[in-house]
Amino acid sequence: MGRRTRRVVLLLVVVAVVAAPLLFVLRAKPQLDDSLDAIGKQWAPLRVELVERYDTLDAATGAASDAGLDDALVGELRSALDDWSRSDQGDDPTVGVPIANNLEGLGARLATVGTANPRLAADEALGFSLTLYTDRAPDPEVVSAYSTAVDDYERERSSVLKRPLTGFFGFQARDDFVPSIRTS
Repeated sequence: MGRRTRRVVLLLVVVAVVAAPLLFVLRAKPQLDDSLDAIGKQWAPLRVELVERYDTLDAATGAASDAGLDDALVGELRSALDDWSRSDQGDDPTVGVPIANNLEGLGARLATVGTANPRLAADEALGFSLTLYTDRAPDPEVVSAYSTAVDDYERERSSVLKRPLTGFFGFQARDDFVPSIRTS
């Protein structure tokens, strides 16, 4: 093999070694961006439903406090509802979903305590407000659409070839929304 041929082959190898990863990055990053954007698009309608739901949880928290529920659970609920109110100013699911999941857990605790304790269960205002809260469960199709978007993103993000890009470009894991009352 001639000297000139070796240079051409070496040049082609260098170009391939540099170009292939660059082309992969140029193709993979927009796919990850699109998957992440899909989460935001699915979060918007879910967030609208949760704003209404947590308004009823706020009313139920007040009714529970008025009915004499212990201050610890009421305090946790009020703190989480305050966090939700502050986070609700934006459309960022990385902030809203963990708070929403916390509220779902606290709402389930409130519903359990409110119905299991005979004194609290006899309080009509608390019973009514808990019924409003449980009836405002988010639409299962909206929850499913959000969950599907998160699952698609996580699958895309954790693929063997794209995993190195996720850290470099800051594609972090996203939380799924877990409603406390399953309607599907």
